[in-house]
Amino acid sequence: MASRYRYTVRDTTVRDTTVRDAILGDTDHDTGGQTSVLMVCTGNICRSPIAERLFAARLAHRLGRAYRGVTVASAGVRAVTGSSMEPHAERVLTELRVNPAGFIARDLTAGMIERADLILCAAREHRSAVVTMAPRALRRTFTLREFARLLADVPAQEIAGPTPAEQMSSLVWAASHRRGYRPPVAPGRDDVADPFGQPLDAFRQCAQLIERCLARPLDLLAYAAGSPAPGVAARP
Repeated sequence: MASRYRYTVRDTTVRDTTVRDAILGDTDHDTGGQTSVLMVCTGNICRSPIAERLFAARLAHRLGRAYRGVTVASAGVRAVTGSSMEPHAERVLTELRVNPAGFIARDLTAGMIERADLILCAAREHRSAVVTMAPRALRRTFTLREFARLLADVPAQEIAGPTPAEQMSSLVWAASHRRGYRPPVAPGRDDVADPFGQPLDAFRQCAQLIERCLARPLDLLAYAAGSPAPGVAARP
């Protein structure tokens, strides 16, 4: 089936976003990727790049150099490989003071899934695609809205560990552990709708929803790292 996406392909190298990239003036070398997060949608030009850049930027703002080696990447199950981000997606990121520059779309692979410590998908169809490609990834694969919902009542003290990798692992375990104990939600309530082909306001609403989904994980990680957080008290 022909893709419904049509974008100019850029001849350039795909690169992931490290939190170090989002820290203004940080010119030190990376200490290595302590942990990695993968965002997944369909074409990898709207929802998942917005989620990738937002999460990296907010981690940089909230946790700074402690999280600078963390890698946040994205891919699409039917990506417009080599394309730039959708212009409206770039616009809303810029409005949110997040840099959209240098993004290149790419196809999701089993190798990406295996290397990711946390996989956040735009919708249930993407979650299914991830688990079909790599069944062992089920425990660490969620939709964005599902992940936020499962973490909503997690006590901050439950997320712990001296390193970003251990803190992220603790976060994934907390969400995964609660899956079987939560009542099912209505179809679609765990999905972020695709804004492709819609006006700019649809992209703004999409970005706002993604940012709300990321707020609770960020609060919990900030607590675990001992940083002040709006949603939970800082560690004593």
